[in-house]
Amino acid sequence: MVFLTQKLESQLVTVEDRIELEKHRNEDLRKKNEEEQKRKEKEMTEKQDQIQHEERNRYENKLKMLEDEFAREVTQLKERLIYFILYKRHFVFEGKRTVL
Repeated sequence: MVFLTQKLESQLVTVEDRIELEKHRNEDLRKKNEEEQKRKEKEMTEKQDQIQHEERNRYENKLKMLEDEFAREVTQLKERLIYFILYKRHFVFEGKRTVL
């Protein structure tokens, strides 16, 4: 009877040890999963930041291109206006009024 009781006690300790070991494994796995989730969230945030940065650069470049194009067109219009004014003055000073 004593032997049987000892045997049962040893099996019970073994089962309790297994339960504790499983608890530790589960806790380790939970922590590992949390760390992995945080790492993935960080990666995703970094990718989103990179995409936003690239989009911002594209829009800034496009805006710069449009601003340059607008400035060129304004310059061309100014040159045409100056040419027109000078041309018109030439005809007025020469006494050659003509309809342009």
